[in-house]
Amino acid sequence: MKKFFTICAVLAIFTLTMFTLTACGGNAASLEAMVLEGTVVATVNGLDVTAGEVAIMIEEASWNLQWDFERDIDEENFDRVMLEDAARLAAFWVILGDFAARNNITLSQDEIDLVSQNIAFMAAEHGDDFDDFLAEHHVYDIAQLERYFYNLSLANASIEAIVASSELFAEFEHLMEPEFTNEIIGVQHILIDLDDFDDADAAMTFAQGLRARAVAGEDFKALMAAYGNDPGMERDPDGYFFTMGAFNNPTFENEAYILAINEVGQPFFAMHGIHIIRRVSPDTNPDPTNIMFGPPPPTEEERRMMAVFRGFDEKSENAEIVFLPALYDMVTDDANDGGTGRRQ
Repeated sequence: MKKFFTICAVLAIFTLTMFTLTACGGNAASLEAMVLEGTVVATVNGLDVTAGEVAIMIEEASWNLQWDFERDIDEENFDRVMLEDAARLAAFWVILGDFAARNNITLSQDEIDLVSQNIAFMAAEHGDDFDDFLAEHHVYDIAQLERYFYNLSLANASIEAIVASSELFAEFEHLMEPEFTNEIIGVQHILIDLDDFDDADAAMTFAQGLRARAVAGEDFKALMAAYGNDPGMERDPDGYFFTMGAFNNPTFENEAYILAINEVGQPFFAMHGIHIIRRVSPDTNPDPTNIMFGPPPPTEEERRMMAVFRGFDEKSENAEIVFLPALYDMVTDDANDGGTGRRQ
């Protein structure tokens, strides 16, 4: 049952992503031929990565790249970087599949049947437009879509198998995060809006200057009032008070969690811009009822699962990926959006 809800949740995300993103530009006929022919466009640790595996990751790669403010990619190089990022995302699944094969991790027949059921549900939702809908988003073969959902199921099965096996988990144990409690964390916060600057580097330089002033003793509340763009801090300048998980923004929360009381952290990129955080004592909360509570701390099993996720991310980041010339044939500049896949 857990796998069913996991796969259905991913199915919903996959469908929503396809509806909300502009399709990546390109020569559809050429791309379709590459997918159907199984053209190898990259290798990871000597294993083949095909056009079909990369094509289905283009939407996610485009989305991630547009919101990655730390990488200043110009229009001319956007396609190239996006395709390489899509190949890296596809390589993750190749690495995971290789791990599963080497450790005899397979799907049950019920799990395989669920893949087909999810695709049948998707087809019923779109009716006669299903094939066109898929083609608009670089899916030219049901086998390509089946492989995508099969990989999601295999990821579930692999993680469960690793967590349940002390022998397999030994490889990932060092990546377990320490336990944390439901302690109440208080922060004051300066949000720097990137739209106020020529580029992300200029915004970060400005943020680092603000932090230096705060560390030197300048009043943090005054800096918030003068330079911050967080409406929440305007309403409650004493700070946010929360437990981990309340913001659904792990970067923000983790940065706050590691600070000592009254310490001002280094500026960092996260949702909405650049953030500068000063941790404050919960005792400074003027309204003890105004606390945002997150979910309970993760269980031992959940912490082990997160360690496995991090382990495969690490394997992917450290993998030897070779981008073949064919990769760059997957997108051309003959579409309405210039082949960038950017949202219009």
